[in-house]
Amino acid sequence: ADCDGDGVTNGDELNPPDGETPTDPNDPCDSIADDVTATQSDEYLDADCDGDGVTNGDELNPPDGGTPTDPNDPCDFIDGDQTVAQTGDYLDADCDGDGVTNGDELNPPDGETPTDPNDPCDSIADDITVTPSGDYLDADCDGDGVTNGDELNPPNGDDPTDPNDPCDSNADDVTVAQSDEYLDADCDGDGVSNGDELNPPNGGTPTDPNDPCDLNVDDITLDPSQEWIDGDCDGDGIPNGPDGTDDEDGDGIPNFLDINNSNTVEDDLEIFNAVTPNGDGDNDVFTIRNIEMFPDNQVRIYNRWGVLVYETQGYGQNGNYFRGISNGRVTIQKNKLLPVGTYYYVVDYVANGVSKSKAGYLYIQR
Repeated sequence: ADCDGDGVTNGDELNPPDGETPTDPNDPCDSIADDVTATQSDEYLDADCDGDGVTNGDELNPPDGGTPTDPNDPCDFIDGDQTVAQTGDYLDADCDGDGVTNGDELNPPDGETPTDPNDPCDSIADDITVTPSGDYLDADCDGDGVTNGDELNPPNGDDPTDPNDPCDSNADDVTVAQSDEYLDADCDGDGVSNGDELNPPNGGTPTDPNDPCDLNVDDITLDPSQEWIDGDCDGDGIPNGPDGTDDEDGDGIPNFLDINNSNTVEDDLEIFNAVTPNGDGDNDVFTIRNIEMFPDNQVRIYNRWGVLVYETQGYGQNGNYFRGISNGRVTIQKNKLLPVGTYYYVVDYVANGVSKSKAGYLYIQR
């Protein structure tokens, strides 16, 4: 007899012919599929043993002629054949392996928007309650070319990275194709897309898409990030700046990599762009080398809003230097310590009876 109607005789449930573990002859959902030798009952066919919302009958004989699925596997069913509520084993399972149970994907515990229990890259990180596995570990959710599994457990023993952050990965672990979204992004904010760093369009040497100071300036097609603008790649105390890729002094080194960048102009004047008034003896004053040779001069410095913050005659004579302190008389308080940032200078001087003027930008960095 087959008391539970699952198609397996009571005898084959108690003593499986292939030596498997015995099953319960009174539980229609506890049986071995290979041992079916009798006709399954209507009660069994109408039941949903794995709780996936598809009856056993519709799994064995899909109504639309699809490939049969396993009525005992909650993750093996045809989407769209559900006719009953999903329950039990299905809700407790994690079909896409993302660490969030199907039930918590369909009904997030904190009331967030439901996610897809069959999409390993669609889940809420805070809802992870089981160990990620299977399809999730093999997928690359952030498109950085490193599988989720290799991000969580780097094969070379590096620190784990975030499988949902395309800008957090170990380059040595790339094993799959990077997505278009990743290649179009600019992880280090240097103005060069990740794709153009890895494969420079002008045939240059590839650079590191995670190193903001490693780039080919000719490949800049995006606006650098504020973090990059405020950074200091050459460590000279001068921020890279929005125009850091210019070569103001014409020495072939872009400003953002030109330590203590200076601009040599006519009459042997060399104007430095850095003022770091911290008492270390290096760029403590606004340096205009050889200005003392032209005592008939005037220096004016303005802030980014065009407000005059410093002016003097005879710059460079008798210790007369700008030290990052205002001597403005109207808008900016006299003797005020000026904040870090970008300023603009105008140097007027007379050389051999000819009046000349030079202008540019400088940075105050403390």
